[in-house]
Parts: sequence; structure tokens; C-alpha cells
Amino acid sequence: MDKNIEELRVLAEFDDKDSIEALVRFYYQDGQKSNPKVNFDKAFYYLEKAIKFGTPEMYHKYAMCKYYGLGTNQDIAEAYRYLCKGAEGNYPNSVNNIGVMYMNGEYVKQDFTKAREYFSKAIKLGSPLAANNLLHLDTKILVKKLNNYHLLDEKSKIAIEQEFVNTFTGGENKYRQLIWVLREYVYLALERDKEEPLKSDEIKLIVEMSGLICAAMLNKNMVEDAKKLISTLIPLNQRFQGNIKAKTNNHARLFWRLANVNYILHEYDEALKHNDTALTLAMCSLKTFKEGNQFDMLLNIYSLFVQTYNALQDYDEAIKRGLECLNLYQELPLALQEAYCTQNALFTLTLSDTYILMRDFDNAIRIVEPIIKEFKSKEKTDLILDILSQTYYHIGAASFEKEDYETALKSFADAIKDALDISDPSASALRACKYLLCYARVFFRVDAYEEAIGVYSKILDILSNNDFYGKMEVYFECLDFTSRSYLRLNKDREAKNIINHFFNSLKNGDFDENNYSYSAASMAYTMSTICEAEKDYETQEKWLLLGLDYLMDISEKNGDYYLLYNVINSDLEKFRNKR
Repeated sequence: MDKNIEELRVLAEFDDKDSIEALVRFYYQDGQKSNPKVNFDKAFYYLEKAIKFGTPEMYHKYAMCKYYGLGTNQDIAEAYRYLCKGAEGNYPNSVNNIGVMYMNGEYVKQDFTKAREYFSKAIKLGSPLAANNLLHLDTKILVKKLNNYHLLDEKSKIAIEQEFVNTFTGGENKYRQLIWVLREYVYLALERDKEEPLKSDEIKLIVEMSGLICAAMLNKNMVEDAKKLISTLIPLNQRFQGNIKAKTNNHARLFWRLANVNYILHEYDEALKHNDTALTLAMCSLKTFKEGNQFDMLLNIYSLFVQTYNALQDYDEAIKRGLECLNLYQELPLALQEAYCTQNALFTLTLSDTYILMRDFDNAIRIVEPIIKEFKSKEKTDLILDILSQTYYHIGAASFEKEDYETALKSFADAIKDALDISDPSASALRACKYLLCYARVFFRVDAYEEAIGVYSKILDILSNNDFYGKMEVYFECLDFTSRSYLRLNKDREAKNIINHFFNSLKNGDFDENNYSYSAASMAYTMSTICEAEKDYETQEKWLLLGLDYLMDISEKNGDYYLLYNVINSDLEKFRNKR
């Protein structure tokens, strides 16, 4: 804004268009009440002056004030009239909002066809909200059909069930849409059940939908809501009067989902109890109906057993449960073993993690070695490459702990090669960086610091060209270990450059809300070591205290935390004794 507010106010009194519109934008901001700069009373005062100039943006802001009653009385009819004026000027948000009104039947008669036309136009005009609203529209149309499900004939019911499956299975997870289905159909159906009990076919539909919906709830951090929903669906499924096999299998899945929620909430005893019930039901299904295609349910149940016992550090029980599952797999007919070989391989890798946790490295390697033999000859799909890369990683991790560094290096190199061949760039970069970090740690462990720096440099190249969850944590570890490697090579200047750059970036807020505390503490300690060598003891103490401050920010006090905490405290103690 070139002129200050007072100058704009003066010019606005002389009906200066640019000044009036600038004041509207200043006081309206983004239309969010939480924005401290917002003053809707003043925004609307200037909007009343602005709309005579016919700017579509001003029409839209005027409409929003009228719609929500911001700085003026609420008037939906007036809001609609000015949204239409904004839309005539091709203002994207006005076009989008008219689509919303047609979708919801607000002021205008509900008309999904018109809503789609407006959303499509708004997308072309660049509205960031319209694409999401178009998804909501598609979901709303499906939800309307679902809410009429109990009134339909059998053929129409089957068509709606298939439409749900087609919409929500495969491809990217549509978590937001599934939450809409939950709120606009499932909850309403459960309320309807209190007045008039749901028929069996709708019970089956809702229970089977719950798998995808619960996954969406957990993704949206609605854990307690998921627990409440599943607890409601279990007695609902008890009332199902149809196919006993479907009832048994759905009951097993519901108890497993409830156990999974208990696990997420750290309610481990409840998790084990409900998972035991799920196992009993799934085994009953397997034995009674002689259908091995229920084995995927058993894999889920046993995986949760292993995870829960690992969390309780009861590794013997985790191994016992894991081996039970592997033995069940071996009892399946060969055709079914082939069908479930990838899921079984992933489960075996989970069990290998347990062996590593209990420091039984030989068994950790032994159980995964057959995976390489089985999968190396298969067509190299992304899934196969992922399984192979994870298997090599497990062998490398166990070998590293055994101090068999030659095998560790070879295994990590194989893991990296397969990970880099994955066609999905994000997945490939994520896996490759994870394994490259392990590869570099081996070089660091055997004092091959130049080689370690070379690997960290390669990781930084991958990071610069890719984006994935956890990217910044990888970046911080690279900086930390690269600076440590330079220190070991007596290249203090290079180490200081990296550390100073990191802390300058930190000061500038470049790493907001990222998990950098441990790396920051470690680099602060590295810098304190350099200061000690330079006999700059005053600065050394400052870096040690800074490192200690960052360690206090870490919620998970694991082994690495304690080691560094004790080292820094020990150095501070020595430093103070010297003084």
C-alpha cells in the first residue's frame, strides 16, 4: 500500500475509487474474524461507497458481508444479488459461492446441475475452492441416494453399493469426502435407527462402509469419534439377519478396528482383548467357511498383535504371535500363498523389526532372506521393488548392529538401488533417503568420513528435487552428520559454515514447526567442541547451554537424547571445574 491509511481516508472522502477499494481490502483482509487486522464495520462502510464503481471484487466482498452479517445486517437475498453481479464480472469466488447456494438449496431452489455448472466455471476462472466443492457436490449426490437406500428396490440398492465402491476404493484416499458421508449419511442413519430399526441390508452397507470411513477418521485425527462409531456398529451388526458368513467377517473387522483405535490411544490391554475377539471370529470364519481369502483379515489382526506387544516390550509374545501367522500362511493352498505372498512378506518384515528390537539379529536376517529369493525373479512393480528394498534394509540394519559393516554396506546399497527404481518420485525419494542415511552411518561408524560426506551430499541433491513427508528431518540429520564428519577430518571451517548457516536459517524462521531440536542440539555441541579447540571458552559455554536448551524441547527422551544430554552435561561440568 503506497499511501498510509490516513491519506487513503482523506482521498476516500473525495470519492477516489482506488483509495476506497484499498481501504476495503485493508479492513476486510481475508474475511476471517480471527484476523486481528479485520474491522468489518469499517470495511462495510467503504464497501457501500465502493460498489457504485462496479468492481466485481467489491461486489463479492459486499455480498459476503451481507451473507454473514459482517458489519451490517444479514440479508441472504441481497448477498445473492451481489454475488450474481460479481459472477457477471467473472469473479471466481462469486461464481463458486453461487454454486454452493445451488448445491445446498439456500435462497435458490436446490439444483445440482446448476451447481456443477457454476463450480466448473469457477475452476476455469481459478477459484481454489471450487474443485473441492465439486467433490463435495459429487459426494452430496451420492449421499442423497444413500439416504433413500432403505426405500429402493434390490437392483437400485446394488447399484448404489457399487457406486460407493467405485468412488472410494482405489486411487488416492478421499478422506474429506468420506467424512462427509459419515456426517451426512451414517450418523443420520444411526439416528433413524432409534425411531425405526434399520433393515439388515442397510446394516450390512453401513458396517462395510465403516472400514474406509474409520480410516478417514483416523487420518483426520478423529480417534475418539472412531472409537464411539465402532462401539455403536458392533451391537448394530449383531442384529444383522442375513448371510452368517458376512456377519462373522464384518464382526471380526469391527473388533479389529476397535483394537486398532485402542492401540492408537495407548490402551494396550483393551487392544489385546478386542484383537483376541477379532482373531477368534476370523479363525472361526476360516475354519467354518473354508475360505482362505479371509487371510488378509488374519494378517491385519496378527500385525496388530505384534505392534501392541512391541509397544509393551513383550517381544517374546510378539514373536510367538508372529510365528503363528507365518505357520497359518504355510498351511494355505499354494494358489492362496501366491495370492497373499506380498502381504505375507510385509508381515514378515514387521516381525523382523521385533527380532531387531530384542537384539536377535541373526533371526531378524534369517526370516527375511527367503523374501529376496522369492521376489527377485518377479516383475519389478513398485510394490515388489518396495518389498525388496525394505528387505535389504532390514538385513543391513541387523548387520550394522552385529558390526558386520561389509554386509551392511552391501545390503544398504541394494536397498538404495531398488528404492531409486520406484516410479513414484515421492515414494522413491523417501525410501532412497532413508536407506542412504543408513549407508552414510556405516561410513561414519568406520571413520570413513569423506565417503560419509559424499553420501550426505547425494541425499541433499535428492531433497532439493523432491518433496515428501519427513523431508526436513532428513535434511537436519544430513547437516548434523556432515558437520560432525568435517570435525573428525579437522576441517573446522567447513563444519562451522554448515552450523552457522543452519542457526541463521533457524533465526529467520525458515524451519517453522519442524522437528529440528535434536539436530540443533547436536550441532551446538559440535560447535562447542570447535570453540574448545580454539580456546574460546566463553563461546564454548554458550553453545553447550544452547544445546541443552534444545534437548529440553524434545518430548521423546530416547537413547540418543540421553547420550547427548549426558555428554553436554559432562562437558559443562568439566568447563565449570576448570573455571
